[in-house]
Amino acid sequence: MRKWSHKGRIYRNTRTLTEGNRLNHPDGEDIYSEDKWMTLHPDYDSIFSIPGNAVQLRSGVLVTYSNVDIQPGYIIELKKLKYVNGVVSAVSETVTENPTLGATTLTVANVVKFEPGDSCIISDSSGAYRFILKAASGTTLTMYTDKALERAFTSATVAVKDFWAVKSVKDKSSFSSWQEFNVETIIQEVIT
Repeated sequence: MRKWSHKGRIYRNTRTLTEGNRLNHPDGEDIYSEDKWMTLHPDYDSIFSIPGNAVQLRSGVLVTYSNVDIQPGYIIELKKLKYVNGVVSAVSETVTENPTLGATTLTVANVVKFEPGDSCIISDSSGAYRFILKAASGTTLTMYTDKALERAFTSATVAVKDFWAVKSVKDKSSFSSWQEFNVETIIQEVIT
């Protein structure tokens, strides 16, 4: 039995990615309107380090059940999971103090499973912003100062997730219960 490490939302993309896999927002049809179990295996040649000993992936192999509809060109919203008291859920917290323009810290109720290097998205009813987490301690999430918030947020949540572009089918055997796809990270900054 395969152990799944992420849940992912699958979008049939209606936009063409620009050079460098840049996308402002994952426009497209949410195929299942629910998350599906997946695992991302890193391409170790594509790992690069960022300050603070954190690492980021640029490509990898995505594995999921064979009955899940995924095609090259689709966008996968991959969510990091946490296991707390036997319950599996996405790593996400409500921001307890509204951050202002230029803020580099966020106050949340609990930083469990937030880790340096995580790709985070803060969002409210007006939009979202992506940043790489520098540190997590107590009730504070710290981002790098060169990625300070470009606007204030009200009643926001912050989640650990990233968007991946499906590039090609790696293995989709009719004799297997899972399938594999080559994926590349989508570079997003402001995703409003």
